[in-house]
Amino acid sequence: MYGIPAGCSNSNASGSSDTIVLATKGFAESDILANAFKLLVENDTKLKAEIKKLDNTLLWNAIDSGDVDAYVEYSGTALINILKLDPEFDADKAFKTVVTQLKEKNKLIALDPLGFNNTYVFTTLDEHPELKETLNKLAGKLDETAMQKLNAETDEEARNFGKERHLQHELRYERAKEFVEATQGLWDSWEEDALLFDKESGYFADKDKLHNLDYEGTHFKVKGPLNITRPPQGYPVLIQAGASEAGWRQEALLRMLENVLENGENQKELIVYASLGKAARNWPSYLAIVETLKQLEEDETLVIQSGKPIGVFKTHRQAPLVVMANCNLVGRWATSENFYELQDKGLIIWGGLTAAAWQYIGSQGVIQGTYEIFQSIARIHFGGDLRGRFILTAGLGGMGGAQPLAGYMANAAILCVEVAEERIDKRMAAGYLQRKTDSLDEALLWIDEAVSSGTSLSVGLLGNAADVYPELLRRGVQPDIVTDQTSAHDLLYGYIPSGYSPESAGVARQEHPTELQAAAGASIANEVKAMLEFKERGAVVFDNGNNIRSQAVQYGVPNAFEIDIFTEAFLRPLFARAIGPFRWIALSGEAEDIRIIDDYILNEFSDNDIVSNWIQLANTYVPFEGLPARIGCGGGGWVDHGLEIGHAALSIGRPKLLSVDELPDDAIILTCTAIGAPAGRDWQMLGKDYIKAVQLIIENYDGKIAGVMTPQNGMSSTINGWLPAAALGLAVIDATGDIRAHPTGKMGSLGLASSIDYETIQAVAGGKPEIGSYLELVVKGTPARTSNILRTASDMAGGFIAAARHPLPIKHIKKHAAIGGISIAIELGRVIMQAEPEGPEAVLEAVVHKTNGRILGRGTVTTKKVRYSGAFDVGTIEVSIPNHRLTLHVMNEYMAVEDDEGTRLTTFPDVITTFDLKKGLPVSVGDVEEGMEIAVFAIDKSKVPLSSSVKDPSVYPEVEEMLGIDLQSYAFDKEKKIYA
Repeated sequence: MYGIPAGCSNSNASGSSDTIVLATKGFAESDILANAFKLLVENDTKLKAEIKKLDNTLLWNAIDSGDVDAYVEYSGTALINILKLDPEFDADKAFKTVVTQLKEKNKLIALDPLGFNNTYVFTTLDEHPELKETLNKLAGKLDETAMQKLNAETDEEARNFGKERHLQHELRYERAKEFVEATQGLWDSWEEDALLFDKESGYFADKDKLHNLDYEGTHFKVKGPLNITRPPQGYPVLIQAGASEAGWRQEALLRMLENVLENGENQKELIVYASLGKAARNWPSYLAIVETLKQLEEDETLVIQSGKPIGVFKTHRQAPLVVMANCNLVGRWATSENFYELQDKGLIIWGGLTAAAWQYIGSQGVIQGTYEIFQSIARIHFGGDLRGRFILTAGLGGMGGAQPLAGYMANAAILCVEVAEERIDKRMAAGYLQRKTDSLDEALLWIDEAVSSGTSLSVGLLGNAADVYPELLRRGVQPDIVTDQTSAHDLLYGYIPSGYSPESAGVARQEHPTELQAAAGASIANEVKAMLEFKERGAVVFDNGNNIRSQAVQYGVPNAFEIDIFTEAFLRPLFARAIGPFRWIALSGEAEDIRIIDDYILNEFSDNDIVSNWIQLANTYVPFEGLPARIGCGGGGWVDHGLEIGHAALSIGRPKLLSVDELPDDAIILTCTAIGAPAGRDWQMLGKDYIKAVQLIIENYDGKIAGVMTPQNGMSSTINGWLPAAALGLAVIDATGDIRAHPTGKMGSLGLASSIDYETIQAVAGGKPEIGSYLELVVKGTPARTSNILRTASDMAGGFIAAARHPLPIKHIKKHAAIGGISIAIELGRVIMQAEPEGPEAVLEAVVHKTNGRILGRGTVTTKKVRYSGAFDVGTIEVSIPNHRLTLHVMNEYMAVEDDEGTRLTTFPDVITTFDLKKGLPVSVGDVEEGMEIAVFAIDKSKVPLSSSVKDPSVYPEVEEMLGIDLQSYAFDKEKKIYA
């Protein structure tokens, strides 16, 4: 970490020449360091310090404007997110690059590192060298002012303390908790008056007031007492990065809870949206939830009933951390009278769809749905464009507040009627609304100008829809589209009747609730009558999901249901295609994390007009509220196996690679793989299919699954297990069924190919739902029998399918797998990445050097005769090289290479692969094409770890028959032992 005095172009940023402004991004570590510096500045100088909390965008705007004098930053964050440079794993190099680039590009001076791991830096502009000198003097003192309980990240740090790698993430929290417990116990092992300092008697302390601790946990065993005196203050200050003491899953839920309240309409009453949608039942319940989440263990579950925590139960690590039920009134009890009675007694809340579930992300949570409604209306009624069209609506609360921006993005002129001025102001401040007025004449003038010119415009009108809608009819004003998103579902706390202000309605709610409800119902009836008349005159009118039609029927408008509901009229065609809203939230608080996902979606789903159009619009128009978040509609698509699945895994969790020695011998591991022929005719295999296959095993297996492993190394297959591991909270084991890819399940069966005693369980998922080829299947039986069934299933699914199989204990993995296979692949990947900038030949040379491999030849692919047969890609590929030809025998993978004289150059289980000489990257059988320039490369089997399966002669005959060539005589000696 390093600190940055930044933005000192304005010597009076704080308004005072003897005060400096320190910025913080608002998360724990940033706040701690900023406050530490504030204390140091005020203690060691004559300056005063003021702290401002800003997000990334506002912070850098403040730097540019000179409104901030200094702030604290990570060198890595500055390198990647600010300077947009590639990651640098050498801390010194990263810091030096940041120093140079900040000065050149931003005219900022980076000060000396503060002494923390990850290095913070302070930067300041050249115009203020005196501040640079002051802060540099202070920087070195931070080391002496705080001690942090660390959860180190890198394996290099672990090796400095005699370990190969760190514990699993949740185990590190567990260990840290024990460490604190033991340490506090040692501090308490001295009674407060234990110290005597009696020089005459020579007694330093009273031994009867020193006590053994006898602490014993999973990670520490401490006898005690403390062998030095207790600290003068009893307990020194303990600092933790992050709010949750138990782990990241708990921290994530805590941030979601805090985020819905941050975006709430009435935070004082815990109301998030829609007049009564609450995050928790009351403040004692909220605080109890927060404290419980901070202490909740990985194998515990918090139960919440209508916003109140009612208990914590011991469950297991794969169980939900929180389960909740909100407002479950059923049958004859499901009436507003019963609800209000229970609410008044403090026994129930209405949680909405996302408020009490802690999923609300501000108005953006509904904005795309509203936008897609408008777009659907445009396609159905207005030739695909709302330019020059007038939308009339009402309600600017938590849900309705999305309407003005959605209408603007749909190119319309939209008038939003709202009875509460503070809601109009809130939408203006958030960037969702452009103009406001309390004059209907002025509002109509603006709308008319926008309609006439075909420009987009959003206007907020302070008024009551029950008055405004009939008045527009009286004036003969005819909108093109009419709807309403007030809180019409709630006559007591939601809809404000005509003649009432929000304040007078609040008084009536306490003094005359029945009269208020009757007035609200009458006002809704008048508004709906006007909406029906707009419909009669030709407008597109719809109910936007707030129950306004039902209320109108109750209050004398029997034909209210002639108004269409939005779902049936406009969104059902999307839902019927499985296209619906998804939301993703950057719990880090970093907007850049959302930008990365946006870029990925635009790249991967460029052919999906709905999602790509929305992401571009959202990037341009939709500001973040609270934690950076995005909502988007989508469905279907293909994620390229390999790099993209790796990115997906990192985006949803923190998959951790563990050695086989880090889990107990009885821990159960399953294999995550893909079955079939990559060049098959019509397959689709999504990331969720890998997750589903693993879930099917978890659901149908009697024991607990601790981790996943991959069956082989090769292109995408090396990371098949990472996505389900990240999604389901499992470990990834540093072992592979084979160090290289193999064509059959038997060759990756971990020594079980011929076993008739072991009953395995295997599951598959994949295929295209739109053509009826999608299937899910779970089978139990011997490995040989079940593998053949899954091979048939892959054929039925189009040629390729995601699979999970063979739950086995670690002790079996140790004996039969290729141990360290993933680490080998990762290290090879690093070598390739480092050599890439120097070109394809440099990559190839680096791989040869790293693996002790050999290049069999470079040349042009002249013939590719690979056929799809029985769920396998089988055939040959011929490569023309100077003076002769190479023939590559293929069965899904490269199995053997011969020259034009029939001399065998390499044979499975040697590692055989091909490199694209233009891209400098490995290229699979399915991607090799005639005319491609490639290099053929091999690594002798003696130089790589092998699984027991490839040493089993019984797995070869099936492959030899398909290929029509001999493999065993090249792989085994006469005693059927594999050649070393």
